[in-house]
Amino acid sequence: MRIVKTIGLCLISVAVSLFANDAKQSADSNSYSRGSLICLQGSGGPGVRLLLTRKKCEGGPSYPRLEIDIREKPVPVRESIVIGPENGAFECLDSKESCKQFLSGELVFDHFESGSGNAEITDGYYELRFRTRTERGHFEVDCYGTCG
Repeated sequence: MRIVKTIGLCLISVAVSLFANDAKQSADSNSYSRGSLICLQGSGGPGVRLLLTRKKCEGGPSYPRLEIDIREKPVPVRESIVIGPENGAFECLDSKESCKQFLSGELVFDHFESGSGNAEITDGYYELRFRTRTERGHFEVDCYGTCG
């Protein structure tokens, strides 16, 4: 009976430890929760670029940030957009360093509004993978660039 209690306490301790670790990982991974949408044009286009940052849009470039280029037209809603050869994703820590490309991942828009003034919001979630870590979270777009 004593062994069963000891094993039970050990299992509870492990479960609490794992839950605390997951909670910390979720909090860290939601750091890129605010976004801007701009159109890709010229040699970069066609498509849209989703810029995800840690704070609400302030008009100028903000770092650190994630840059996700979406080449699919029209932009799919409630469907997985695969990050790979067609759609690229980068992590940019500051303006003095080169951005690092994610190896793979996916992005899903729960709602997509291209900035035409409608009351719709643009939001969704992402999961982007480097070799040794994964960046994931939910986002909401609060700035829209102009498209020509």
